[in-house]
Amino acid sequence: WCNDKGECFANSPTLTINPSDIDKVFNKGVGFKPLTVTYSGEVDKGYPEATRTFESEPLPVALKYPPDGTKGICYEAQTVDHMQVAFSNIVSNPSGSRRYRLSFPTLAFDFLPGVTEITELASEPPVNFSPSTPKFQDKKLPETLVVNFSYDGNNPIPITLTKQPIPPSFGLVIYQTTDSNLALPYPEANPEITISHLQFQFTMAGSDQDRRKSMVNCQQFDR
Repeated sequence: WCNDKGECFANSPTLTINPSDIDKVFNKGVGFKPLTVTYSGEVDKGYPEATRTFESEPLPVALKYPPDGTKGICYEAQTVDHMQVAFSNIVSNPSGSRRYRLSFPTLAFDFLPGVTEITELASEPPVNFSPSTPKFQDKKLPETLVVNFSYDGNNPIPITLTKQPIPPSFGLVIYQTTDSNLALPYPEANPEITISHLQFQFTMAGSDQDRRKSMVNCQQFDR
């Protein structure tokens, strides 16, 4: 197995991408480099003897990303990059601040349970929770995600987010509400805000901006 630079890195029927081979196989943030494979072998009989061993010309191999969800391939997010709740205040220019809270019934961060909080001025939406949340525990992310939103001790309301179809080469996993404007009043008993949109943006596992590493430095996300 060789790349277009003439660097050869494996001598086996199948290709296993090791962390030490990452620069030979991937372009940072893009995907696979052009690769070739050369077949060779030996037979017990043949005349003349020089024909008993053989080697092919380098043959091009088009490697592609497996589809999302393939067992053992982790395109799962780990580090939270951006968490935003967009809303409008029903009463203009409210005073004071609010303690906003998001909880994730089906996910966990480095700590349990999956909860993040932030205090912001009531008059300054949207609320950005980044970078207050460190990392998710290594766990496969679901196609839909329920988030409980609340502030200042009011009863939480569940909001459903959907995982967006983003190619792995972008190195991101994004959840957001399907409606462009939820028009969801909160709190339910005495509304003070109208929630319009929620979006969470996560970088892949191995999230040091080198997207290639998400292919090799990861867990088997099958639990």
